[in-house]
Order: sequence, then structure tokens, then C-alpha cells
Amino acid sequence: MRASRWLTAGVAGCLLALTACGDGDGSGNPDEEIEVTSSATPTAEPEETEPIVVDPPETHDRIEDEGMGVTWTLQQPTAGPNGGAIITVRIRNDNEEPLHPDSLDEPTLEIGGESVDRLPAEDAGTVNQDGLDLPLGAGAATNLRFPYDTTVGALSDAEFSIGNVVYRGNLN
Repeated sequence: MRASRWLTAGVAGCLLALTACGDGDGSGNPDEEIEVTSSATPTAEPEETEPIVVDPPETHDRIEDEGMGVTWTLQQPTAGPNGGAIITVRIRNDNEEPLHPDSLDEPTLEIGGESVDRLPAEDAGTVNQDGLDLPLGAGAATNLRFPYDTTVGALSDAEFSIGNVVYRGNLN
């Protein structure tokens, strides 16, 4: 009996709240068109600057890329589940606006002065992990994984470039 009183009171309260939402005179026009507008969300504007060259032992330190407005941290490379070597880089957006994915150029890897090809994400087992696919919010961080057609051992004398940073030497 007590539960039904509470239920009745709750239903009555909801109905009262819903009736208060109307304009009262029923003059609303259901055929009236509403125009929806939106403003563009501002995004960070990276600048190309002089490359920041990072050599061992600083290879795995946090590196501030002021031109991009980000901090990079190169992590330990790993062997891909389907072959190749995966270079993982943590990126933190230090800008006050989101960083748009188009702001990042494709990273490059060279071993012995020769360019190394990227492996397709599907083949390397890194689907939805390679690169930035959505804007990175202000202060946010994520890991980017880039699979290359090489071995982890070959990264002992390599050059990996991302943003305005060049990691040179032993990337392991």
C-alpha cells in the first residue's frame, strides 16, 4: 500500500513537470523550421622550427617541441605481432586548444641513411593505434604506434623524425 502511494506521487510529479514545459497557449508551430549553426572549434596552429636533435642517453626523455606545442616521449620499440618493429611515441598536447590530426606530418625512419617503409596497420596488428585519428584535447596525452618494415635490433643505429624532433642513434 505504501509503495503504491509513492508511485502515484511520483507519476503525478512527473506529469506536473512535463506540463510546465509547454508554452501554455498551444501556439507552437510544428512545421516551423529551425536553423542549426555551429562555430568552428579553434585548433592549435603548429609551426615548423629548427629540428630538435635527440641523441642517447636522452633518447627516452620527455622532449618539448615548442613549434608543435607538444611533448614527445619515445618509448621502447617492440617487435610487431606479425613482424616488423613498432615505434611507440607518447604525445602530450601542451597547447590551450585541441591539436588536429592533420597537424602531424607522417613520421620517417632511416637506418644507415636509407628510408624504411611503414607497414600497413592491418598487417602489423596496430589497427586504430597508428597515428592521431581525432583531435587531441588541450593537456591530453596518447600513445602513437608506428610499425616499420625492419627489426628491433636494426634500430640500434637509426634516425626517427616526428614533428620537429629527430631521434638519432640507438632507439632501443
